[in-house]
Amino acid sequence: DYAQNIVTNADAYLRQFVSMAHGFGAKAVFYMGPVQSPRQSPQFRANHPTWLRVNPNGTTDPNYVNFRNTNFVNWLTNQLVYLASTYGVDGFWFDGYSPDALHTYDTATRNAFKAYSGGIDIPTNLGIDATSQLYLNWHYAYFADLADRIKEIIRAAKSDCIVYANYS
Repeated sequence: DYAQNIVTNADAYLRQFVSMAHGFGAKAVFYMGPVQSPRQSPQFRANHPTWLRVNPNGTTDPNYVNFRNTNFVNWLTNQLVYLASTYGVDGFWFDGYSPDALHTYDTATRNAFKAYSGGIDIPTNLGIDATSQLYLNWHYAYFADLADRIKEIIRAAKSDCIVYANYS
């Protein structure tokens, strides 16, 4: 998705950073906000419009990814595995991974919740009512499980890599 010179410069920077951290006896742990990936990159939004979160009214949110989109999750996980195995990155901290920031109303997610809830749609105004609580419990469980699955895949490539995500 990026020009070759940007990729070349990023490669050199990552190698230098990890080498420097390791040279001082420290771990190279990357702090990242994958939820907001599109916010900083018009190129990302243009190349992956189906990876964007969907608002209750059906419009896409150009600032946030849809963590229920399998293609995005696979891409992100592969990127993290690459960083750990190629550069020797020792860990990742996902900031902003809180399920509160990850609601999406795309068709697949709505259908999955309907199947789970016996036909009830995702509430658009979350509260303390039974439907909201059912949705929130389902939603939180998904993200805790997803964080654990991402960790397992990364650790299969680099067993000592630490991965922290809110709610994991």
